[in-house]
Amino acid sequence: MISRSQTSESAAATSVDLEGYRFRFEPQPAEVLALPPELAPRSTVSISRLRADGDEPVYLQTLPLEPGCGKLPAISVLADRYVVLCGHFGGRHYTHQVFRIGALGPEATTLDAFDDPARLTVDAEGALIARISRRDVVPGHVGPVYVPIDYRLQSDESSFGFVPLASAKEDPRQPRAPR
Repeated sequence: MISRSQTSESAAATSVDLEGYRFRFEPQPAEVLALPPELAPRSTVSISRLRADGDEPVYLQTLPLEPGCGKLPAISVLADRYVVLCGHFGGRHYTHQVFRIGALGPEATTLDAFDDPARLTVDAEGALIARISRRDVVPGHVGPVYVPIDYRLQSDESSFGFVPLASAKEDPRQPRAPR
């Protein structure tokens, strides 16, 4: 599972292990990083299956992500079952990529946080919750209006993804009613 050193050092980590898999943000080689950012991804996300005879790559994704979301760590383990990667697209477009180990190996879902890198928290039932400020244009107002929306990670045998929740005054475990 997770060692104490990995859990306590997750804020500065670029690699964590979970259930026999190693999740890692890896920088691109210097020749790739020398290219303009719009032409080359800044990092690679790799997941390797840990074996006694060495790492066996099982997943490789090239992302234009720079690791880290301000004060949030680039990679961490939450609720002892989710690996969360947090990065940005060269500035303010933050995104969370959450992995779990499913029956067939790693599964992923993404939550765009735009210019508000939300800290993911764990509720009493063990689900991940994020509050994201979304920009909207409201008639009669100059400029965008920021509206906080809570998202809950739906994680069961048949689904794995973030769903928007009801407003904070309502029960956050129930999906938002259609309008």
